[in-house]
Amino acid sequence: MKKTFFLLAGLGAACLSTHALAQHNTPPESRNDRNQQQSHHETAQHANPQPQQHGSAATTVAQARRLKDGARVTLRGEIRQHLRGETYVFRDSSGQINVEIDHDDGPHVAPGDRVEIRGEVDKERRSVSIDADSVRKL
Repeated sequence: MKKTFFLLAGLGAACLSTHALAQHNTPPESRNDRNQQQSHHETAQHANPQPQQHGSAATTVAQARRLKDGARVTLRGEIRQHLRGETYVFRDSSGQINVEIDHDDGPHVAPGDRVEIRGEVDKERRSVSIDADSVRKL
């Protein structure tokens, strides 16, 4: 048991030493290139952000349609039509989508109301809709 422990500890130390040696033997310009690539990648992520998940920036209907089932979204636009029960048609500048709004998720909404809807994408076999968690009139 003790021999196995010391053998494993020795292997771990050897791996760490090899990594440190590789870092030390890398020319400074290569390390700078790697740091610049990392910095460029981080800048690109901030320049092209993903749709906000319940953040202050709105997700468009077109973006929401491309997201995975269960993705959190914030939509801003207009209620266009009440289809039935808790199902409404919501529209923004990029398109329209059906939204399920529970009557206790916010104020009563009607066609023509400008709203902010926070919820999640609900993908079925042939349709995409939004299941609202909260609704706020704008």
